[in-house]
Amino acid sequence: MQQKHKLILVGVVTFIGGILFAILIHQKPQIVLSTENLSQTNTVSKIATTSIRTLIQHPEDAPISKTPQIEVAGTATKENVPVLPEQKQITVILKLPDFTESITIPEESSVYKLLEVAKKERGLLFTTKSYPVLGFLIDSIGGIRGGDKAGFYWIYSVNNKRAIVGISNYILKNGDVVEWKYESEN
Repeated sequence: MQQKHKLILVGVVTFIGGILFAILIHQKPQIVLSTENLSQTNTVSKIATTSIRTLIQHPEDAPISKTPQIEVAGTATKENVPVLPEQKQITVILKLPDFTESITIPEESSVYKLLEVAKKERGLLFTTKSYPVLGFLIDSIGGIRGGDKAGFYWIYSVNNKRAIVGISNYILKNGDVVEWKYESEN
């Protein structure tokens, strides 16, 4: 039961922060949740609900400062702060011409995330273009753009099978081998 109250408190604080931010940038807050849904039996929720109702009904009365501050009663201790589970990691192999690396990324990551990690950790240079249905596709790797050489593009395969979706839509599994080749699309 205490975990539920902690999650409610985190949600309420986040919600209030969003409203305060909207007020600070001189916009009317857009309320997604009704304040009736926030009513709970504990004191923290009742205070937060009252504060939210006041801000909704009279946003012009909200104290405006350059630095938004949210005060929460109580002291955070090791015992009362929820611990988020660590995200599982997977290891995949990234192969490019003149580049083969074993890279660790979060589980459920896409090929795009793999490239972002390789860029950050190994200095890989690449650019992308976004397409509505396909997601992100590679435009260039290492300064070599797709289409620079007539009919040649960057094409990737996973475990020796040519991919048929954009790099943001292909979710990798532990041990996958992602290989990029600059080749004719035929």
